Amino acid sequence: SIAALMPVDVPEEDWASLQIVFATSDGDVRQNDLSDFTNVKRNGKIVVEVATGGKTKNGAVKRTRRVAANMTQAKKLETKLKSERDRGLLIPSANLTVGTFLQQWSDQLDDKVLKARTIESYRQNIRDHIIPHIGSIKLTNLHQTHVNHMMKTLEDNNLGPNSRRITKRVLSTALSYAERNDLVARNAAKLSEKISVPKRKPLYIQPEQLSDLFVSMQGHRFEDLYYLYAHTGIRRGEGLGIKWSDVHMETTPPTVTIQRSWTQIGNHYEITSPKTEDSIRQVPITPELVQRLTKRKQEAIQRQFEPNTTDVEDQYVFATIDGIPYRGDAVTKELAKIGNSAGIPNIGPHQLRHLHASMVLGQGIDIAVLSKHLGHTNIGTTVNIYTHQTKNMISNIGDVVNAAISLINSK
Repeated sequence: SIAALMPVDVPEEDWASLQIVFATSDGDVRQNDLSDFTNVKRNGKIVVEVATGGKTKNGAVKRTRRVAANMTQAKKLETKLKSERDRGLLIPSANLTVGTFLQQWSDQLDDKVLKARTIESYRQNIRDHIIPHIGSIKLTNLHQTHVNHMMKTLEDNNLGPNSRRITKRVLSTALSYAERNDLVARNAAKLSEKISVPKRKPLYIQPEQLSDLFVSMQGHRFEDLYYLYAHTGIRRGEGLGIKWSDVHMETTPPTVTIQRSWTQIGNHYEITSPKTEDSIRQVPITPELVQRLTKRKQEAIQRQFEPNTTDVEDQYVFATIDGIPYRGDAVTKELAKIGNSAGIPNIGPHQLRHLHASMVLGQGIDIAVLSKHLGHTNIGTTVNIYTHQTKNMISNIGDVVNAAISLINSK
């Protein structure tokens, strides 16, 4: 109970700097900030209030309020909330909407943990597919029926099943964060209806079609690049990220080092690390490819004497006159045009990668070796992609065993 009130001649806006010295019923003398006593509820619990940043529609500073059982807990809670706020983490709020939460969540994604392309993909899905449909709903009110309705609307708007599944996965990832941090009681995306994605049959081209394709691309500005894809099986961005310093035509065997990728992020491209750590590798190149690259490098050496030209070794092998790698989408579109003229529709750089891998497997190369050659993280990926080839290999096991036993019996 309060024994006495002592007025002070201090403006109210300065009260936060005042302290109160008092004695407890046990005879202890304590000292507290005056603000500690302004938020005590009738039941004795302490209201902790922290500014979260930003302004309300009325121009007031946004704040969040939490209740603690006692002063010790209140101090710890206040410290925790301020620390989370200063680190850019979200602080629980009864009025937090799904849209505001997703924007704040995506803003604090760490590019040291996720690739820039992944972060941009998250933000684009949030911006284009999620916020327009459920962004105004309070986060704590979000229910799986809201997610189901959103997915049905996206389907009606002709968004494909795989794109809808990716959108749902982004929402689920964000809500898992919210669930771990007590912003929601459950993950509504995980509880929503499953999205069925039909398994697409991979588009493969046959080795005998390759000669027709090469004839159709003669003289094209991307001709050498397409040869590189077919002869090495590297990814589109990996080929565009190669510099002359990565090409080792004097070694035995000649190789190219894959250590960067020209990656599309949103509407622009930038140099990134390859897809995975296992994608950093040495890839052998064929004699025909050596001839083409030798001629191309000689042309680059001649151009290095032009003004504002960098040293040849630091130049990208497949680039514009300004030294910038070609756009990946342009490379894909041009190959599709060439494929159509050769009677091979819907072909892209990835189909050349598949063709290369199929031809290598057809020559009896171990699939574990092929997996490393392609830069896959694990052999399971390679087996799953080239199931049609591995089935043929399995069907031939009987013939191989029979031939081996016959050889033994003949001795």
